[in-house]
Amino acid sequence: MYEFQQNLPSILDQIIASVSVLKPELVLIIGFLAVIISTLFIDKAWKYSSLLITILTIICSFIFTNYQLDTPSQGFFGMISVDNLSVYARSILLVSLLVIVILTQQHFHTKKSSRDLGDMYSMMLASVLGMHLLTLTTNWLMTFIAIETVSISSYILVGLFSESKKQSEAAMKYTLFGA
Repeated sequence: MYEFQQNLPSILDQIIASVSVLKPELVLIIGFLAVIISTLFIDKAWKYSSLLITILTIICSFIFTNYQLDTPSQGFFGMISVDNLSVYARSILLVSLLVIVILTQQHFHTKKSSRDLGDMYSMMLASVLGMHLLTLTTNWLMTFIAIETVSISSYILVGLFSESKKQSEAAMKYTLFGA
């Protein structure tokens, strides 16, 4: 116990120094929470607030991701490694997410749906967060956590996109099978 107490300051210093490696992911987490809050409170007054927050989150995360280009680094005791391949992969994921968010908005806008899309946007951000962690990880435990983040988000998205009783039943079976 005494050795742990002696090493605690150096462990905390390593963790705090490693947070800068995850700036794009922290932006996604903050955007995820902001979209949820916006969906609960602001969407009643302006229904495009969660869309705007999602797009701004994607753009800010893309900017922070591209700042990491040509600056390889590691964090969290070597469990996360940033290199050019991970930067390119995360950039592709963010551009793809931006296209998907815009297409989702257009799809539900043309259908004149009264569905609240904020939940979908937040789950899309959570799914991309898991994919980001998957591109960064060098540890099996982090790989498992990242895959589970993506899979749980996809289960919820399947349920949110269901429009009929059969689709809802299929989404429920998918969730139970995945669990």
